[in-house]
Amino acid sequence: MGAETIAQLAIILTLGVLLSYVAAAPAFPYRDSAFHAIDQWLGLDSIAYLRFFNERPLVYRVIALAYGSIRLQTLLVVGALIAASEFERLQKYVIAVAVALAITLTVFVFLPAGNIYTGLDISPKDFPIFRSPGYLIMSLHSLQRVVAPPSSLTSTRSRA
Repeated sequence: MGAETIAQLAIILTLGVLLSYVAAAPAFPYRDSAFHAIDQWLGLDSIAYLRFFNERPLVYRVIALAYGSIRLQTLLVVGALIAASEFERLQKYVIAVAVALAITLTVFVFLPAGNIYTGLDISPKDFPIFRSPGYLIMSLHSLQRVVAPPSSLTSTRSRA
């Protein structure tokens, strides 16, 4: 039962990766400016958040490690449920992952967005965390066409 569920999860995640490339194909315009306007309307200040983390590199590293542990968390949940012989809960978890993936891909198709910081024309010289390992910033203006799966909140692609 556990092996079948792991196989189902692997198939779902593989299909999610493949479908993300298909989802990136429609030529809907980026919504970065609209999302930024919503953030401002809500009182969120992207530059202030960036300065906060830039001034506290240890906090940034902890947050980056936590965010980077998402895959490990999935493995731990699956492993714990198998070890506890909670196969019904494991099946519910797999269904939840499939539903979340379907919602994410649907949103990705109709509301594409790049990295908020590229839209703000922020220079890596001003913010050293941009130069830290694992952080990539790309100017959307310098790219011809990049198609990236929505595996992160900051996937970047450009319209030709």
